Amino acid sequence: MTRFAMRTSLLLVPVLLPASGCIIIADLNPWNGGRARVWVDGETQRISLDASRLSGVDVRAHNGAVRVEGTSVDDAEAFVEYRIRAGAYTLDGARAALDAVDVFVDGDAEGMAHVGWRWREPRHRSWAVSVSFDVHAPQGCDVKVRTHNGRITTTSLAGDVNLVSHNGSVTVQSTGDRLRAETHNGRIDATFAGRDITLGTHNGRIEANVSGCSVLDGRIATHNGGVRVTVGAQASTVVQAATHRGKINCTVPLEESTVGSHKLLGRIGDGDGSLKISTFNGGIRIENRDG
Repeated sequence: MTRFAMRTSLLLVPVLLPASGCIIIADLNPWNGGRARVWVDGETQRISLDASRLSGVDVRAHNGAVRVEGTSVDDAEAFVEYRIRAGAYTLDGARAALDAVDVFVDGDAEGMAHVGWRWREPRHRSWAVSVSFDVHAPQGCDVKVRTHNGRITTTSLAGDVNLVSHNGSVTVQSTGDRLRAETHNGRIDATFAGRDITLGTHNGRIEANVSGCSVLDGRIATHNGGVRVTVGAQASTVVQAATHRGKINCTVPLEESTVGSHKLLGRIGDGDGSLKISTFNGGIRIENRDG
């Protein structure tokens, strides 16, 4: 079946490929001298993991989306699924680029599975590749993800989580003790029920549902975008919030508070933790889970 990938500021040219490969159209990109690049998709492949020996997963994807899902203890299946998209100036070149990608899963002595890809041979200057990963691992595993261009999505995690993307949104759900999620360009949506949280983006909104937390430490910051933080009745932290261009709206009862239009300092509950919230361009809202 022919599929077309729309791209802005590019001249798109249909290319018919044999039925054995997914069909993508070529693009004429002014940054590569106006030469058309043909893209082909490989089939989805799976690598099985030994769930009984797995303590964590560390995924490195330069270009491509990454999804990690935690599985229950009753579901012993763990695996990595991946799909490669390869491009070049010719169909044969695109196929050669596809064949030149080596996806690997390397285990270490601590039970960490290192997931990524590398070239099997020297890269031709016309080759371009993105590799997307879908990982299923036991809920209690620690999870690390790094990608330069691509969104990151994680669900049902209960270990420590560390996610970094340069260009792409981050969506995370975790009940582990520590969560770090960062992107330079993209929105962050986090649902967290641990203690230590760090969320940061330069361009993008942050939505943080920490209503499952009691004692809460950490930092939530964006440069361009609003921030909304939702806490629960059991929350215990001292919150500091600041914005340069925007307002702060707090509906949570505060003790020993100092509240202004651009700054806020106050204790929520017993104040056992410390949470800093900041944005330069955007508003901040701190609210209760039940409104």
